[in-house]
Amino acid sequence: MVHVCVHSAIVICVSLSLYAVVNNHDEIGVPNFYSLHSWLGLATISLLFVQVWLWLTVHLIPQVPDAIKEDLIPVHRFMGMVVLALSVVTIISGITEKARFMDNLEEPYSGLPAYGLVSNLLALSVVFFGLGVAFLVVNPEFDRAKSDDPSEFLDLTSD
Repeated sequence: MVHVCVHSAIVICVSLSLYAVVNNHDEIGVPNFYSLHSWLGLATISLLFVQVWLWLTVHLIPQVPDAIKEDLIPVHRFMGMVVLALSVVTIISGITEKARFMDNLEEPYSGLPAYGLVSNLLALSVVFFGLGVAFLVVNPEFDRAKSDDPSEFLDLTSD
């Protein structure tokens, strides 16, 4: 259930962020979706929404057999890893883009000013976070306990 709650919060935050960015760009006259960062972000958001839609479709329709739910678990894991990897790349490209914008305003980035150091440390922390999550996902030691009843972990309607 924690997984569902965290990802619900992510979907809400991503939706609000996308609205805020597009609205801000429109207000100041900056084009939308012109950079690699924005294209990667759009791809990441699209895959996230496909993942959520698929999960809702499979788990909230009671007629979907448990065998199909079980068969989709590896697909769900793989797509989650793809969304995670795209998220990390998107965040790093956004940090780099912002640092390059600031390069025109302040001291050169090549001198590693304070904003450059913070940008680099933030990007490294995002990479290490992504690697940590990927490690937890692929390591069988951290798998959920197996059950004889597959609907126990796959169906929100069970108690």
